[in-house]
Amino acid sequence: MSITFIKLLKLDKYPFDRIVAIDGSLHEVVTDEGKVSIVVAVGVIFSLTNMRMISNIVKETIVEGEGEEVMRNMEYNLANELGTDLVLMDRKISMDVRLGIPNRVIGIVKDFEQKKRASLNSYPPPWIGIEEKDGEIVRGYFNFLRWTFMFETNVDDLQLVSSLLYSLSEEPIPESLGYNYPLFLADKLAKYYRDRRSKGMDYIWKNIKYRDFRSMIENGRKFL
Repeated sequence: MSITFIKLLKLDKYPFDRIVAIDGSLHEVVTDEGKVSIVVAVGVIFSLTNMRMISNIVKETIVEGEGEEVMRNMEYNLANELGTDLVLMDRKISMDVRLGIPNRVIGIVKDFEQKKRASLNSYPPPWIGIEEKDGEIVRGYFNFLRWTFMFETNVDDLQLVSSLLYSLSEEPIPESLGYNYPLFLADKLAKYYRDRRSKGMDYIWKNIKYRDFRSMIENGRKFL
């Protein structure tokens, strides 16, 4: 499908101030008797007025087995629990409608079909464009610096979406590549808490038997 380009504007004032960026991370240990996963979901409350983080909330759990689906559910539960005016997620939200996506959400996807990316790379940045609408979800793409991202949103005001994504991409952090500053912060925090837990988990696993470790998980779950 063709791309409809949106003019990039910077708004002096947004209709709301606080947004939340949600991201998760996990660490898995594979054993002879099964797999154990540490799962972390982080919400970063961000002020559009001051362009800085106000606070954050962290959810952690340990589960037996794969952690990916648990992490996905934790992220959406946290997004709906916090109830801010807008939610940013590192997710393709059209795949997660069954989980209850927030009323006003923008999902950003770093990696998508290479053929599609190649067709978009001929446009010199900065730009943002809309490709199609699937029900209530609009899909588009943007490239503000060096990398093309996909985004999906259920926010009707696409000029507002355009302005937000553009403004939140300007933090001079090399790793962000024109991505999104609040989501960048959420990613770093999620990995920090994941690593803090995983170091202890790896150490314990080397020194006790699996059954003892499983008992520790069950007994300690309420403290996470």
